[in-house]
Amino acid sequence: MRDLFVDLERQFLVLWLALRFGLNLLRARLWGHERPEALFRQTLQDFGVTGLKLGQFLALRSDLLPPHVCRELDNLFENVAPVPFELVRTVIEADLGEPMENLFSEFDPVSFAAASIAQVHGARNRDGERVAVKVQRPDLERQFNADMRNLTRFAAVFDAFGAMGKIPLREMLNEFATYTRREMDFVLEAQTADRLRTAAVCGEIVPRIYWALTSRRVLTMEFIEGVSLAKAISLIDAGDEGELYRLLPGLNIRESLHNLLFASLHQLCITGFFHADPHPGNIIFCPGNRVAFLDFGIFGEVSPMQRDALAGYVEEAAQGNLERALSYYIRFFTPTEQSDIRGFQREAKERIRRWIEIENSPNRPSSERTFAKFSDETFPSARRHHVLVSNDLLLFWRAMIVLDSTIFRLCPDFDIFGDLRTFFRKFRPSFVDRAIEILTPETHLSSLVQLAATSAKRLGDILSAVAAGKFELNVTAKESPELRRLENRRIRLIVLALLGTSVLLLTRMPAPATLRIALAAIATICFALSLFSAII
Repeated sequence: MRDLFVDLERQFLVLWLALRFGLNLLRARLWGHERPEALFRQTLQDFGVTGLKLGQFLALRSDLLPPHVCRELDNLFENVAPVPFELVRTVIEADLGEPMENLFSEFDPVSFAAASIAQVHGARNRDGERVAVKVQRPDLERQFNADMRNLTRFAAVFDAFGAMGKIPLREMLNEFATYTRREMDFVLEAQTADRLRTAAVCGEIVPRIYWALTSRRVLTMEFIEGVSLAKAISLIDAGDEGELYRLLPGLNIRESLHNLLFASLHQLCITGFFHADPHPGNIIFCPGNRVAFLDFGIFGEVSPMQRDALAGYVEEAAQGNLERALSYYIRFFTPTEQSDIRGFQREAKERIRRWIEIENSPNRPSSERTFAKFSDETFPSARRHHVLVSNDLLLFWRAMIVLDSTIFRLCPDFDIFGDLRTFFRKFRPSFVDRAIEILTPETHLSSLVQLAATSAKRLGDILSAVAAGKFELNVTAKESPELRRLENRRIRLIVLALLGTSVLLLTRMPAPATLRIALAAIATICFALSLFSAII
């Protein structure tokens, strides 16, 4: 019954805000006093935490909304008013099961950061270690669940009338709900921090988690000393660089940005598990020119194949290899039956060509050399040609956009392409180097054996099923020749790669040198053909 009252209360709020937005939009169109996107952002803000999170989610969806709307919704990532300390105490004691005095020797009642889901307080644990305690706003989940029930009802009506065209509104709301509930689970956020810290590179800091003081609504982590990039930017914009260097003596901004770029690229392109919200408030300049990441509620993870495509694209673009960059780039997008693949590829090739040309022209202003400018053209093109992109890839692009816009604000002449080339030389060897690594004794042998054994077992299972007359193969016919071509290319690539791996393993067997050389040559040809299949 209580949930019913909450649902009704929130329904009336939704209807009132929708009516007010419609009237304000009509007034703006007649007299032009306010921008429609600003009215939309304000309406979402007035809807409370669900509106703030929905706006933040839509700010990432540059595949659905125009760039100027996404930029306006980016303002919803700013700080919001904190809740009173007594409510914070109630959440901590309810979740951790003890009075605060038994948990912390000191606890600052004034928060130093507050956002839509939680606020952060400084404290010391019982061992006297300085910690940061992130506490979720009370009664958040129940309000959010009520809003999602109501929004799903409204979405069902919109979908029934086709108000959003081919975009299924309920499906998008389900994605948003999953995305937001993930942020509300601080245990998951703590696990994300642990996973990122395990893979951290030199110059990167991820705070340690205090698991005894962590629960679903309370997250306690190591306190990081330093200056946030947001504060550094505000001091530099105000012409007060002296204060920045007083707060952090020995700071070398260029070296710190170099470490930030390398740490982010390692997450994005090497491990594939990444901090997806690296805005200036979540990055800290630390002593020794190291950088720390904070707030791990928004994260992304791409599959090994996606990671290889992303890394290959960034690497080839940094090297100025247009055709190779394009061959990786088009793998980010999924065609549909309505897709115009050739038209999308033509536009993509021209965009990449111009971007490479601009990035290799240091005299161009930094405003022309950003990922944001590039993506402003990419996603409208994807919408026009009816190709899809996954949410994790959208998070990847947003992370890259935030990263390079932050770097250019602090250091307009920073050579991002130069650092990209250095990064890939260090962390991603060339194809020839990787082939030599595979052919050298002991290197990756166990991985190859595991791959070959797994493939052999699967092939044996299939052959046994065929022999027993039990093998079934379900085939769905697609009319699009572009889709057939893409699938055939993938099959060729996999078959050739497996054949090359199998032949390569034979070179490890006792045999005359001439035979081993011949087998190695056959394996090399298979790998070369596989690579050719991947790029044509």
